Amino acid sequence: MIEQGIADLEENEPPRISRCTFINRDHVKAYNELVEKYFVVDCIYPLRMFRQRFRMRRKLFHRIQADIEVVEPYFQLKYDCTGRADFSSIQKITVALRILAYENPIDREDEALSIAETTTTETVRIFCRTIIDMYSEQYLRSHNGRDLIRLLDDNKSRGFPGKIGPLDCMHWEWKICPTAWHGQYVGHYGRPTMVLKVVASQDL
Repeated sequence: MIEQGIADLEENEPPRISRCTFINRDHVKAYNELVEKYFVVDCIYPLRMFRQRFRMRRKLFHRIQADIEVVEPYFQLKYDCTGRADFSSIQKITVALRILAYENPIDREDEALSIAETTTTETVRIFCRTIIDMYSEQYLRSHNGRDLIRLLDDNKSRGFPGKIGPLDCMHWEWKICPTAWHGQYVGHYGRPTMVLKVVASQDL
C-alpha cells in the first residue's frame, strides 16, 4: 500500500528543471532594437531622451565606447566558433549604465537586452574597474591649487567672485543601513538615504 503510494507520487512528480538550463536569447535582435531606439540617425527616441535615460549626451557615450574598446578587450566585439556575434560594446555599456544609474534589477535587463545575470554582473564589475583606470587621473581626483585658481578666475569673470562651482547633491538609498541609525538618515523620502555632494566646474 505504502509502496504503491510512493510509486504514484513519483509518477506524478513534475520533471525537475536543471540548474544549468540553456536559454536561447536572441541578443542580436536585442542589439538591433537598442540601436534603432537610440543610436541610428533617425532613431525612435530624440537626443534629449537619450540624455535623460543614459544620463549623458550620445557624443560622450560614443567617446567612452571608443576609449573602452581600446583599453579593455572584454568590450571588443567577438565571435564564437560558429561565427555568431557576442554582445556588442553598446549593449554591455548600456546594461552597466542602467544598473549603476537606476539600480535596475538584473532580470529587467535580461528581458530588455537579452543579457544573462552572470554576464551582467561581470560587465558591471569590469566597466567600473576600466572607467576608474581610464579616467581617474583626469576626472576622478581632488582639486589641486592650479585647479582652484582657474575655477575662481572663471567664476569671477561670470560675476561670482569667490565661487568654486555649483554644488549639487543627490539622495542615494542606503539599503543596508543599521537599524539603530535609521532615525539619523531617514528624511522626506521615508527610507534611509545618504546625501552625495559634488562641486562641478563649468566645463564638467
